[in-house]
Amino acid sequence: MVELLTTETIWYSLFWFYLMAAVTISALVFGFMTFVVLRYRTKSRNPAPSDPIDEDFRLGVSPKRGGVIPVLVIVGGLAVLFFGLTLSTFHANEVMEDVSHSGDPAPLKIRVEGYQWGWIFVYPNGKKLDGELIVPVGKAVQLEITSRDVYHAFKAPDFKIMKDAIPGRLNYAWFRAVEEGEYLVQCYELCGVGHARMIAKIKAVDPGTFQNWYTS
Repeated sequence: MVELLTTETIWYSLFWFYLMAAVTISALVFGFMTFVVLRYRTKSRNPAPSDPIDEDFRLGVSPKRGGVIPVLVIVGGLAVLFFGLTLSTFHANEVMEDVSHSGDPAPLKIRVEGYQWGWIFVYPNGKKLDGELIVPVGKAVQLEITSRDVYHAFKAPDFKIMKDAIPGRLNYAWFRAVEEGEYLVQCYELCGVGHARMIAKIKAVDPGTFQNWYTS
């Protein structure tokens, strides 16, 4: 059985990519620092140079000492790393916005409308729920997110998605619940005195249960 793509797996893949890059760079830096401390810890191991030290050599880039090549290698390596991280971030963001990457040919499309201070969910058949979003397990759900009044931000931490809810504009996100249960939705944009109470829940249920509720 092919494992279905979820927004959580995309987010965690990007997170681990960044973490491994940070660990690798840190290991190289601290390894070099340790080498320098041990190698030049005493005067006897660090004799004075026989020729005068020019200012370029103090900076570690003197052509006479071959310092240019290491600098170019380090700068080039960092440039490639940062470019790769940037591309990976943009790609992950694109995948998490476009439901076509979910592998579901017919995702469930739901309109999300934020208001002071709650969330309304509108289904394709006209059903509306206030404060609760019911979805079938295993089904890709596409969210069309907007606001009725001021700026809000729709965030479902368990699915690693967050999108601004802006009046007159639609922002898109998608997710797939792989287990039955209830998941928290919060507003992450300060929107007034009721901001802290602007919460909702995503209720993931068995597909048969969802179909019975949806068609009733």
